[in-house]
Amino acid sequence: GYLNINNTGGIYPSVGWTILYALTVGSGAIFDGGELTHNIMGSMTNNGTIASAGTLNFLPATAKTIDFGSDFSSTGLVVLGGAGAITLAGTPDTLQDVTISNTNGAGISPASNWGIANNLTVRGGSILNAGSYNYWIGQNLLNNGTINSGTSNFVFNGTTHQDIYNASPFYDLTMDNSVVHADLFSDVIVNGALTFIAGNIETQDFILSQPSSGTVIGAAQNTGWVFGNLQKNIGTGNTSKTFEVGDT
Repeated sequence: GYLNINNTGGIYPSVGWTILYALTVGSGAIFDGGELTHNIMGSMTNNGTIASAGTLNFLPATAKTIDFGSDFSSTGLVVLGGAGAITLAGTPDTLQDVTISNTNGAGISPASNWGIANNLTVRGGSILNAGSYNYWIGQNLLNNGTINSGTSNFVFNGTTHQDIYNASPFYDLTMDNSVVHADLFSDVIVNGALTFIAGNIETQDFILSQPSSGTVIGAAQNTGWVFGNLQKNIGTGNTSKTFEVGDT
């Protein structure tokens, strides 16, 4: 049914919970889900602290609001699923792995920037409306659904090898991995700015392309470049283009 948590000493379940209608954590209260799997079938309102090292499945069948509040941290997996429309609110502090599998046509629209330490996965038939936010990704992006990029910026800032599979165009893409490179596992379009702070993008057999209005910022020997196939559309008239490519 409905679960209201107001205990300021903290609630620590010993088994996984399924909450049918609503989870509410009051001001000053703590819900620590541990390494367990918890299914929230309805809404969530966090006015206190929520922490999880396991899996939090948000699986509404009808329209619900998921309010992360200002003190939400997950070092496990957050799944935004179900068939009901999900309205997101709040600012999650820590996200480790996020999977979007919600099938509602309205899609998932974050209300803040997201910093994801590991993987962001968008399943087939699911939609992420990225808006104007920044998305820092520490590991891989796997998008088999739709990312409506808006004016967002996806920043690949890992410290290990990163994979990019994106069936949708990026608006801005930033490479900031000073340790290794990122590999493409699909053709990738960057409609806005492709920025290099650190690390190369290796295209393998795929193509990284930009429209004539796209830009490349910061590519250099000490920052990074495209290793492989870079395609730029060129407008009519007297136009010059630089192709920021090289090998290892």
